[in-house]
Amino acid sequence: MSLILAGLGGLIPGVIIGWFVVKNRAASAAEKAEKEHQNKLAELETEQAERLDALRDEIKSAQHAEEDALKAQIAEVKERAQVLGEEEKSLKKARQKLNNEMSRVQSQTDSMTAKEEQLQRSIQSMEARETELETALERVAGLTRDEALNQLEEELRGRAHERAAAGLRQIQQQAQEEIREASAALLAKAVFRYGGEVIQEITTTAVQLPSDDLKGRIIGREGRNIQSFEEATGVDVIIDDTPGIITLSSFSPLRRLVAHETMLRLLRDGRIHPTRIEESVAKVRKAVDRSLRQKGEEAAAEIGVQGLDGAILDLLGKLSIHQVNGQNQLHKALSSARLAERLAAELGVNPKPCRRAALLSLIGCAADHQMEGSTGEVTVALARRYGEAKAVIAALEDLCRDSGPKTTAGIVVQLAAKLASSRPGVQSQQLAESIERLEALEQMALEEEGVRQAHVLQAGTEIRVLVDPAEVSEGKLMALAQRLVRRIEDRADRLGEVQVHVVRETRVTETAM
Repeated sequence: MSLILAGLGGLIPGVIIGWFVVKNRAASAAEKAEKEHQNKLAELETEQAERLDALRDEIKSAQHAEEDALKAQIAEVKERAQVLGEEEKSLKKARQKLNNEMSRVQSQTDSMTAKEEQLQRSIQSMEARETELETALERVAGLTRDEALNQLEEELRGRAHERAAAGLRQIQQQAQEEIREASAALLAKAVFRYGGEVIQEITTTAVQLPSDDLKGRIIGREGRNIQSFEEATGVDVIIDDTPGIITLSSFSPLRRLVAHETMLRLLRDGRIHPTRIEESVAKVRKAVDRSLRQKGEEAAAEIGVQGLDGAILDLLGKLSIHQVNGQNQLHKALSSARLAERLAAELGVNPKPCRRAALLSLIGCAADHQMEGSTGEVTVALARRYGEAKAVIAALEDLCRDSGPKTTAGIVVQLAAKLASSRPGVQSQQLAESIERLEALEQMALEEEGVRQAHVLQAGTEIRVLVDPAEVSEGKLMALAQRLVRRIEDRADRLGEVQVHVVRETRVTETAM
């Protein structure tokens, strides 16, 4: 028993110690587990905090993006609202304008309606008045309406017969005129030698050809070359059976001179076609202008007149190709200047203004025919324009004064001009009148609207009119030609028939670069 108790006494402490040992181990394990649990909880809390922060950042970013998008939409809405407001204002203005216009149109419509009603009443009144007048006329004339119409028809038929008879008389007169012209030509050939010793009434220029084969080249295919030459120069080219000769015909000596030099240049060059013809005409005109200027300078130097304007020198040069009554006007001016100088010296008057005025007394003949006034008036206007002295202008004014000259210089110049023109054998009134008539025909055509050039050919029996295609349409050509025919028929100095040719030519020129 004691052994048992001793054993139990030894066992109990061991059990107690073992229990404490086990308890301590359990407490350590629990404490270790608790620490691990706490660490995991801390890690979980940290991870949750990080996730919450990330989630919070995402939410804030999304909110900011939504706010920016919302602000942009609000700005766009405001802008569109502003545009719509402006459009609304514009529409209001347009509506107001439309209302005003509708009011104006309505007012005009009402006015037109009132005028139409008034016009209708006037028409009815006029119809009633016409009926009254017809009744009164029938009562006074003793004729009914049908009888008056029959009488008018008979009168018109009688007029038609009269016009037919007039046409027949015109044909007979034309035949008689042709007979007279033929007889006059025979007489002219008979007296040509005697008349040629006094004056030269030549309105044609002959051109010598190296070969008759050149006539075909001058005519060109379908007559294009000769037509282009005539249009560019304003002369009539006569090609007949005479060997080696063609004739240039025009009443204007300047045109004949330009045409003659152009034809010689074309024959030397050998290239004859419309473009080359136009180029040659332009070059020859410049050369002729230079030549005429030189003649004017030589005439002024010959008389001893200095300080003339270049335009006056050009006019003096042109006088060398102008003839009045068959007398060369430059020669007449030089003769007048010499006579005026001598007369002034004999009378004890200053000869310089007399000589200068006499030299310039005929420049109006060479001036542009479109200048208004007589030759004397044009001369005075040109002298004023180009700065001539008062004494010279006064002498020139005396030449065109009907009441007679008022200055001594004017008397001297007028007397010198009469002496220069009254010498035997220096005038031919018939040629001067013919040239004046031809110039008048050209001027008549140039007065028509849209006419660019006009050339009288065939001694006044044909006039060729070139019109500007931009101003005159194809439909107006016939009306223009008929209007010119009527104006020519009304002239009292018309000799025989005059054919009017109206030409409208359109050219297109392009340059390849």
